[in-house]
Formats: sequence, C-alpha cells, structure tokens
Amino acid sequence: MHFVLLGAFLAASCGRPPAALSDVTGQDDALASTEAFRRDWLAPARIAPPTIDFVPVRVTAGSLTIAATPASPEQAAWNAWPGPEARLFNNRAGLMFTIATEGDGPARWLPNESLLRINHLEATVAPSATPDELLVPLLGAALEAERHVINSDLVDRTRAAGPFRAAYLSTAAEAPPSTGLILFPLEDPEIQIVRVELTLAFETAAGVQTFAFTWE
Repeated sequence: MHFVLLGAFLAASCGRPPAALSDVTGQDDALASTEAFRRDWLAPARIAPPTIDFVPVRVTAGSLTIAATPASPEQAAWNAWPGPEARLFNNRAGLMFTIATEGDGPARWLPNESLLRINHLEATVAPSATPDELLVPLLGAALEAERHVINSDLVDRTRAAGPFRAAYLSTAAEAPPSTGLILFPLEDPEIQIVRVELTLAFETAAGVQTFAFTWE
C-alpha cells in the first residue's frame, strides 16, 4: 500500500515515474523492479544534455539580485556515491539550477509563482517546492526492497540525503547572501533542450519581485 501511494504521489509531482514504482507482488518481481529502478533513476542517465551554455545569469529587481546557473544533478557533490551510480537520482530527475541571492533585507522564494519554459513550448514546468518531493522515487524503491527482503543499499541512500536537503533552496525568508538549488521535473526527460526561460519569484519587504532568465 505504501508503494502504491508513493507511486501516485510521484505521478502527480514529478512526471513519469521510474520503472520501480509499480505494484509488485513477489520477490522476483520486486528484484526485477529494483534493478530497473537503478538503471532508470540511479545509473548515468545517458541522455543528451541541454545545448544551452551552463553559465550564471544575474538579474536585479529592486534591492535584490539573483544569480541563476544551470547545473547537472549527476555532477553535484551531494549526489556522489561509491561506484558509477548517483546517490539519489540522475539527470532524468529534471533540470536543476543553483541560485544565489545578493542585496538588502530578507527574501523568500515563492515556488508556486516560479516556473520554467523550455524551447518555445507553451507549457510551463513547476519546480519541486521541497527536496523531499524529489526523494519519493528512491524512498518508494527502498520501501519495496525492504518489504521483499532484497539486499540493496537503497535505504542507506535515503539516510544519506541530508546534504541534498540542506542544499535545496529554502522557502523561508533569508537575508542575502544565500544559496540553494532548485529542480524542475520534466515530463519527458529525453527532450532535446535548446532554450530555457526561467522565472523566479521572491517575496521581499517591497513586495513580490519577479526575475526572468534566459539561456540558449
């Protein structure tokens, strides 16, 4: 039951679920599902990276300056794990950015008013508001492995997610300078990305400020 609920949550929040998020009934099925999950979600993604320049872009609104830089989950220090696999998820999880704030007064990130548009598509993508949303696939796979007594390191990985949680951009008001990362789950992680438009909203003492970034 836990696994079905986690799969439903993922489908609503993170686009296409990894292969392991299915309702399995026996140990053989669970083992195959776990192996598929590792190939899909932890092994190097081997998908074409965006053709945009991974360079910082700075935008100022009022007294606040935001610097945003596209980044790769597989290259992040908090995602390192012995062997070729990522600790928590690979690049299929979505498009990630590192965010840095400069300026005066506290600022609070507003994920519900932030969005991403890729290429020239009309549809927009919402960010994961919290790091735990992105850990649902791993947690689901770990629970399934435990339930079917499969020997794996998936539980250890969930317990090692602290650095990732600490690195995620907070939704609490913080005084600059502050840093954090945000990730936008993509419905189709294999889409060729040639243009990225990122809009971030922050609440400041002067009201809500919007910051628009473009890479191509």
